[in-house]
Amino acid sequence: MLYLYGYLNGLRSSRKLEKESIRNIELQWVLCGIVPNYHSISDFRKNNPSGLKKMFKLFVSFLKDAELIAGETIAIDGTKSRAHNSEKANFIKRKSTNT
Repeated sequence: MLYLYGYLNGLRSSRKLEKESIRNIELQWVLCGIVPNYHSISDFRKNNPSGLKKMFKLFVSFLKDAELIAGETIAIDGTKSRAHNSEKANFIKRKSTNT
């Protein structure tokens, strides 16, 4: 259940899931007061990859059956890059014609 909560709320990190299980009263109720540490969360993920994959497939199937999602493929690029716009790095057409 913790992984579904993390999936729905964009929490991928084991440490963030641990913090959320301490902070969020609703999640504490769902977990019956159990507060796993980040290492246990990480080990569970490492030791049960096929089970987690099946669970997420079933969850998506449930959402499709309930007509909450269309089931279309959506790609999200999570790449983070730093801006770099020094005078030497940027490109201006008149700069290239002067050299």
